[in-house]
Amino acid sequence: HSLNRLLDQEPHNTAALNLRKALQVMSRTWETSIGQSYEWLNDGNPTWIETAATIKYRSPVGSILGRFSRADRFSFSSNQMELDFYPRIRPGTYAYINVGYSPDGVLYPEYRFGTDLYQNLTHGWEGSAGYRRLGFSEVVNIYTFSLGKYYGNWLFSAPSTNWGRRSSC
Repeated sequence: HSLNRLLDQEPHNTAALNLRKALQVMSRTWETSIGQSYEWLNDGNPTWIETAATIKYRSPVGSILGRFSRADRFSFSSNQMELDFYPRIRPGTYAYINVGYSPDGVLYPEYRFGTDLYQNLTHGWEGSAGYRRLGFSEVVNIYTFSLGKYYGNWLFSAPSTNWGRRSSC
């Protein structure tokens, strides 16, 4: 209410306009996006093209995303459906949970599961630890650890340390 009155009096107030825009974005419950990426490789292999459509719901306990992806490479096409959940556990602590399924399992794993735990450490530092399980013809288990520093709206992160292991399970 006060912001609207300020903008009525000063319609070109940059700080007030930016605040209004940020409040509008934060108040959205639903968002959708469509993206496409291309990777051109200089080794003569065919291009990797991936298209993804995402719908996001901002719930009181954290954001939930549904995503449908399609990849094309080597004259193959593959589809994948995923759900991501970012629950807030307590102030400074949140998680990432992912499940995915590819009905064809050609370019994507037939199934995937992932989880990460993020903790705000102090003074803009954040640490995380996570796990991924990818169901290719052989199962791949990946463990991740990272350390990052926020500076304004930017996150600077040390390369994530990954340990992986194939298993015959």
